[in-house]
Amino acid sequence: MEMTEKKRATLIQVLEVCRDKGVTIEDLINGLNNMVGKEKQKEIPEENLEEIVSKLLREMGVAPSLKGYDYLRIAIILTMENKELYLHNITKALYPDIAKRKNTTSSRVERAIRHAIETAWSKGNIEKIDKIFSYTISPHKGKPTNSEFIAAIVDDLTLKSKK
Repeated sequence: MEMTEKKRATLIQVLEVCRDKGVTIEDLINGLNNMVGKEKQKEIPEENLEEIVSKLLREMGVAPSLKGYDYLRIAIILTMENKELYLHNITKALYPDIAKRKNTTSSRVERAIRHAIETAWSKGNIEKIDKIFSYTISPHKGKPTNSEFIAAIVDDLTLKSKK
């Protein structure tokens, strides 16, 4: 694909503005991917999605007082908006994006989410958890991994939004 001089000049201007604002190429690419993801995924209105995810997490037994609750909510919403980017890049894309938003580290995000899932799994609403995870999680393995948990919630919400 050949680039015209006008397009090349515009691209250079955009890159210079990004450099001046401290935006890296990676940030720019992630932002563009997020925009593309939002265009592709508009099944649930954005203002309702946060309420739906919050309600579902509380019903499952994830306490809103946990940091992992907030991180999980963000993780599910971001993944709903851009499944291609986040479902298969949880440690490389999802955790860093949440960490950046919340001014923390990826490892702290991962650990807080894991703790929230452990809490829900041990003290939460068994019926609600079983309804979402019934055939996807082996009883021998115990609780799901962070990525299995997020993927199952995203899948459940996606299927419900298509009804």
